[in-house]
Amino acid sequence: MPPEVLASALRSRLAAQRAEGPRPTTDDQRPTTNDRSHMDGFRFTLPYSPRIQDINYGGHVSYAAVLYYFQDARIAYLARLGPFSETDVGEGCALIIPEVHVRYRAEMFLGDPLEIGVRVREIRRSSLTMEYRIEREGEVAAEGETPLVVFHYASRSVRRVPDALRTAVAGFEGLPVPA
Repeated sequence: MPPEVLASALRSRLAAQRAEGPRPTTDDQRPTTNDRSHMDGFRFTLPYSPRIQDINYGGHVSYAAVLYYFQDARIAYLARLGPFSETDVGEGCALIIPEVHVRYRAEMFLGDPLEIGVRVREIRRSSLTMEYRIEREGEVAAEGETPLVVFHYASRSVRRVPDALRTAVAGFEGLPVPA
């Protein structure tokens, strides 16, 4: 798509959104625990709205931006569980992601009201499997998963999931606490 066509499409979309009234930005949004059936199985959701830098030459959200959406939701999920972050899950460990799987189901556009669901499907000895779903007004736009490996940077080694994280995730998700 030529840049001038993209710019015109974006201006039209912005004008339509202004006519609809203001929408919340990510700064105004708060993560929630979820009880709505369309995000069934996701106890944690994060309202989200695509930004201009997320839009690609096709006029929709870039495939790469979706990975940042997953990251933002993952960070919020960990913060919701307690004093956890990607760089500190306890015992001097962090989380690393060896691979990512994403399935794109529908286009997302600038300013769309999105909801990102996050859940941990499985807790293993040294890793967690996290699943994501992005919906726009009840329609699935993207789904994905990431294995999260517990890594101790000081020793450059994989470690067991710290007990505090294991217990927090299992309690929140209703999963068994593996030994």
